[in-house]
Amino acid sequence: YNSEADKWEDASGDKSFDPKTYVFVTTEESFGLPIRCLVTKNKSTAENYTATSNVVTVVNKHTHNYSDNGFCTICGQYQPAVLNGDVYEISNAGMMFWFASLVNNDSSYADFKNQDVDAKAVLVKDIDLEGREWKPIMNFSGSFNGQGYSISKFKITSTTSSSGLFGSAYGTVANFTLNGEIELSADGDKVGGIVGYADGATIKNVASYVNISNT
Repeated sequence: YNSEADKWEDASGDKSFDPKTYVFVTTEESFGLPIRCLVTKNKSTAENYTATSNVVTVVNKHTHNYSDNGFCTICGQYQPAVLNGDVYEISNAGMMFWFASLVNNDSSYADFKNQDVDAKAVLVKDIDLEGREWKPIMNFSGSFNGQGYSISKFKITSTTSSSGLFGSAYGTVANFTLNGEIELSADGDKVGGIVGYADGATIKNVASYVNISNT
């Protein structure tokens, strides 16, 4: 039900490989409007399924137009990092978020073929994360080489454990400076600016200027 337009919209193109993903056909006047989708068994029925969506914004199908910092100006999609051989080159915040999504297998705002916890990446510029909420990179077994660059305006507010730029690391993390803050909402463990939890990882030549607080 599209409460903004006060009418029912049919759902079509259900992607059976991902039961949480649906394609909704709507009208042009809905583009750009915030709506909440309620999934029901039949039109106007009181027999609802178990979940409703978050508020979403309807956008037209489009070619991504990335800002200088790597976010689509229409839908917020992350700009993919540049693959050079077998190493991803990261030059802006969108690419940094994309790399985290690749490792975490989170396709909400990132396009990639397969998850890759063994991915290799290098920074080729200083990165400004704009204070956007960061989801820690988990179970990282690849290599991340900052090449002496810095990452700034790093921010986490929504986690209590295994928290950091890398929530858990088993590979190599090296050669960069991190500035930002972590605000815990409850007592947490395995919290660090650059790495929250490391097991057999190589962490070298890094500097963390991350303020960690418990609100």
